[in-house]
Amino acid sequence: MLEAKHIRYDIDGVCILKDVSLCVEKGTVVTIVGPNGCGKSTLLKIMSRVLRPQSGEVFLNGRNIRAINTRELARRMAILPQNKSVAVDLTVEQLVQYGRYPHAKLGGKLSKKDLEEVDEAIRAAGITTLRHRTIGTLSGGESQMAWIAMCLAQTPEIILLDEPTTYLDICYQLEVLELVRKLNQEYAMTFVMVLHDINQAAQYSDVVYMMKNGEIYNSGTPKEIFLPQAFTDVFRVEMRTLNDEKALYYVPQRVDVCREESV
Repeated sequence: MLEAKHIRYDIDGVCILKDVSLCVEKGTVVTIVGPNGCGKSTLLKIMSRVLRPQSGEVFLNGRNIRAINTRELARRMAILPQNKSVAVDLTVEQLVQYGRYPHAKLGGKLSKKDLEEVDEAIRAAGITTLRHRTIGTLSGGESQMAWIAMCLAQTPEIILLDEPTTYLDICYQLEVLELVRKLNQEYAMTFVMVLHDINQAAQYSDVVYMMKNGEIYNSGTPKEIFLPQAFTDVFRVEMRTLNDEKALYYVPQRVDVCREESV
């Protein structure tokens, strides 16, 4: 459904992504993990057409995203970046309405159907009680759920989430990820996420891509790739694996004493 082929991206002559290829099948939850600075967020921005790579292409259902009209692309793909900015006096309902503009008629006027989709997005995100609150009065977790509702209002086929649980308390982290899984299971919605928490990636992902130094280190199901050697090679930690019969959990033991010295 969404495929990145041989992506290379440089900043000021420094290679950030080196020949990266990634494939996201329809109806799956795909998570990208890796240490800080390995290129995870950059790859997500390229896949959503926010950035243009020096070489390589991204395809959505076989079509190069560079050849897709902006409004059409926004109807089919939504992205929630790490850093978001909006007027603090905007209400949650008004924010979610922004998600319908790719569908709106000329002049931006929302139809009855658009308003129904806004209502459904607010309901699906579980923020009905926040509908008339202004963005400036929301907690970090409440605000994140409002932004996710805006993405849902676009009624896209695929949603890209860049570190959606960062800075949230444990309750909201789980609420965000449970919503992702619910939407995936009930509506076959496709998700691509960047996560730092290995256990969250293990529990909520169908496929994981592990990155290191701007390249794909390995990919597969969490159980296939979350192996002791991978954690040592990529994260420079020893990881203890616990099995409670329902799921596997990963506990870091110590920083690898053989970490590379910075130049």
